[in-house]
Amino acid sequence: MKEFRRSVMTSLTAEAQVFAAFPYAVAISDADNDTIFECLTATRKDFDPEAKTVTKHVGFHHTAGATPEATNFTVGKSTVVEVAHVVWSDYKDCAITEVPHFSDQCTLWVSKAVEDLVPLYCLEQFHDVCGVVVPLHDSDLCLDDENDEEDDDD
Repeated sequence: MKEFRRSVMTSLTAEAQVFAAFPYAVAISDADNDTIFECLTATRKDFDPEAKTVTKHVGFHHTAGATPEATNFTVGKSTVVEVAHVVWSDYKDCAITEVPHFSDQCTLWVSKAVEDLVPLYCLEQFHDVCGVVVPLHDSDLCLDDENDEEDDDD
């Protein structure tokens, strides 16, 4: 497990801070560049920081983990609980998570505001933490998110 680094200190756990800061997030890249998370969007549906629960529209339901940077999650209708970790975040533009669901995915998530021009420091942190360089990302990469509509066909 990589070292957990906070850039903002509050009474909320790291995972709660990320869910609070990112009501809409876009996955830019993951550590093995297999594109499984590329352009994946996550829209926060239900968030209760006191109960420590959140539901994102990607089929993930999160609850508080055993440590401040951990989040327990289930996928879809599964009852199998998995654990993801917030490895780094600035709680504004970007966050890096390790999600074991599709193998061990070290993933860079960004806010909607910066998805087409990811700040250099986010890319540098992703390289430092995950050990890979993000492929070029521009406004043509995620063509189907123009209206930010949810895809309910899955």
